[in-house]
Amino acid sequence: MKRWLVVVLALSFIPAAAESQWGAGAPPDASPPPTAIAPSPPPAPAQAPYTAPYARERLGWFFGTFGVGVPFLLTDDRDVVRPGANLHARFAFTSRYAGVGMQASYQWIPIDTAASGVVGGTRDPLLRGAFGPFLHLQAPTPSGVIPYLQGGFDFNFWNFRETAVYCDYWTCFRTDVYRFTPGFHGRAGAQIPLTSWSLMLDLGVEVGMSFPGDFFLENQTWVTPYLGIGYRR
Repeated sequence: MKRWLVVVLALSFIPAAAESQWGAGAPPDASPPPTAIAPSPPPAPAQAPYTAPYARERLGWFFGTFGVGVPFLLTDDRDVVRPGANLHARFAFTSRYAGVGMQASYQWIPIDTAASGVVGGTRDPLLRGAFGPFLHLQAPTPSGVIPYLQGGFDFNFWNFRETAVYCDYWTCFRTDVYRFTPGFHGRAGAQIPLTSWSLMLDLGVEVGMSFPGDFFLENQTWVTPYLGIGYRR
């Protein structure tokens, strides 16, 4: 029994001796723990610069316009030849700067023969239907507005109070007679984008000229300011 007591006492002195020999342990580190550095946010993606649709890399663009105009036939007698009305449709395929297209139009110009002092004179329309090809030149801008020039050849068909009666086996009918004259036209205008790049406002001025052909005795010239709506894709 004494032997086990001695062993227990000896084992209890071992930790105290080790502590006195090596100390109670290394002192705590006085420096603060390292601070975690938050990673910097990724750079914002660069915003693509604004470009008009014709600046994109494409083979070509198609557009069509429909509009109305007011033709003024350039003549000395303004009281007889009055301002009229014109309806037109134009379709073109163009690259960034140049293209070709087709156009068609129909116009009415009132002719007031009563204003010239003719007894029994009336007001009747001078009618013109026309179609033909044209060349389209444009200069796209960063704002999206596209100034353009157009010029082309016209196949004109005129009528003024001329009718003819045609009969078949069963009936006869009266119809207007249109006579052909060749001509040219030129336009200067601008296409202005509306709610999207597909829809646009088309405005400008057209100058037209007709040779005498089978209708006039001399060349005729007219000016037509116009306004229309177009589609581009």
